[in-house]
Amino acid sequence: MMALSQYYAAVQGKTQKSIDTLYQALTTLHGIREAKKMTATIADAWKAEGREEGWAAGNAEGEVKGQAKSVIMVLESRFGEVPAGIQKKLKNLQDVEQIEKITKLAATSQNLKEFQKGL
Repeated sequence: MMALSQYYAAVQGKTQKSIDTLYQALTTLHGIREAKKMTATIADAWKAEGREEGWAAGNAEGEVKGQAKSVIMVLESRFGEVPAGIQKKLKNLQDVEQIEKITKLAATSQNLKEFQKGL
C-alpha cells in the first residue's frame, strides 16, 4: 500500500502527506478490505494508462525511424551517396510531422544541397 502511495505521489505530483490522508479516509469510510480493492483498481488503471502511453510513443518513434530510412533510400536513388552528416540528422529526428515534411523535401529537391538547406 505504501509503494502504491509513493508511486501515486511521484506520478501525480502529490505530497506523501496528502496520499496518506487519502488512504486513511478510504480505510475509514470503506474499511481496509474495500480500500485495498479500490487502490488495486486505481493501480491497474495507472498501469494500463502507462502501457498505452508507452506503446503510442514507441509506435511514433518506429514510424519516424522507418520513414527516415526511406528518405535516405530516396536520396541515394536520386543523388547517389548521402553524406554521413545528413544521414545522422535524419536518423536523429523524433517528430512525425517533421519527417513527413522532410520526406516531401527529399522527393522535390533538385539536389542534395537544396535538400540540406531545407533540412
